[in-house]
Amino acid sequence: MLDKSIPYKNIIMRGPMERVSGGEAPILADGYSYRAYEPGDMRKWAEIEFSVGEFPSVEKAVGYFTENYLPFENQMKKRCWFILDAHEEYVATATAWYFDQRFLHWPALNWVAVKPRHQDRGLGKGIVKKALSLFPRCEKGPDVWLHTQTWSHKAIGIYLHFGFYGVKHERMAHYKNDFPEAVIVLKDVMPPETYRLFMDTAR
Repeated sequence: MLDKSIPYKNIIMRGPMERVSGGEAPILADGYSYRAYEPGDMRKWAEIEFSVGEFPSVEKAVGYFTENYLPFENQMKKRCWFILDAHEEYVATATAWYFDQRFLHWPALNWVAVKPRHQDRGLGKGIVKKALSLFPRCEKGPDVWLHTQTWSHKAIGIYLHFGFYGVKHERMAHYKNDFPEAVIVLKDVMPPETYRLFMDTAR
């Protein structure tokens, strides 16, 4: 769930392709399983993203998906994965995507989310690793990027775990980089050891 009690600041992270994408996704807790995107899964994606507060309604999330992902549905079948629970409910998602702008290309981990009542069960690390493992097949390095924000401060620890680091100055596609302002906010909400790692590895 997004922590909207704190100021929103943009954060850009990146990691070397060979480091962040190596290895297979972990085995999930009993009852959970991975499933690749299939045509018709749009609303499932929208429900997950709405559940964590990324959109004000499921319909707004559907609208975003329709505009940004649906035209590339063949790619989504290769790049987007979900986690389902024992009752076949879609509970987590992440996408190995990309952004193109002004002749530049950014492979990017995109739209990571786990439904709130399924959090703290290792699903965040599972779905992130599943998406990261797709990049060598979908993209040519050297780095994988991601945009996050202070509202997602709990997820930053996961990204650090997989070899991402904070970017102090560079932007990614249309996203701003608020690094100086973001670290002030993060200092008050992140575990001290995670904050130190974030600051020590930022470049």
